[in-house]
Amino acid sequence: KYGCMATYNFKNKQERNISSWPNLGVNFFGIPKNAHTAVMTHLYRQEHSRPDFDVGFDIHNQSKGHTKFITEEESVSNGCVNFAIVRDPISRFLSMYKDLCLTRKKRGKTARVWGMELDQFLDHLFKTPYHRLDIHFVRQVDFVPPYVDRIFKLESLFQDWNFEFPCVNESKNSIPFADISLTDPQIKRIQEFYREDLARFKF
Repeated sequence: KYGCMATYNFKNKQERNISSWPNLGVNFFGIPKNAHTAVMTHLYRQEHSRPDFDVGFDIHNQSKGHTKFITEEESVSNGCVNFAIVRDPISRFLSMYKDLCLTRKKRGKTARVWGMELDQFLDHLFKTPYHRLDIHFVRQVDFVPPYVDRIFKLESLFQDWNFEFPCVNESKNSIPFADISLTDPQIKRIQEFYREDLARFKF
């Protein structure tokens, strides 16, 4: 599988993160920290022809009936176009660090990384058995099987978008990183951990 050191064992369909939007004719292979919530919210609005609808519920919660999550088998057979959005691993790493180590305390504690310094967080990625890592830290290659039809890069999403429905305005969900500086050794460690993402998606 594209030279992965290990593959992640997803616990259920919601964690596997393939959402189906039949009115749009697409299945979205969501990847945490890749404007995922913004994209799913946008797909919900487009699916229901309510572009200005204020989504005041958890778009990730299938039990509420707002989002339909499907299996890989269903994504192959339901006739919809499969697509994913990938992101430069350095930028994605900074997003997950700032979100779960510094911003969202409850979710960060669940992921067992709240309050960590940046080097501590890197140590956590390397020392924790891969299958026990929080879903936010999983390599992008594990979310995107080879048969996915269209793979967009977040950095060029607006230019490359080629569906008939409008592109998401992901900038509303961006996180500034100007206050976080990476050293060369830290960059090398991030690149080592996410080397399969760098290779497959050509970052």
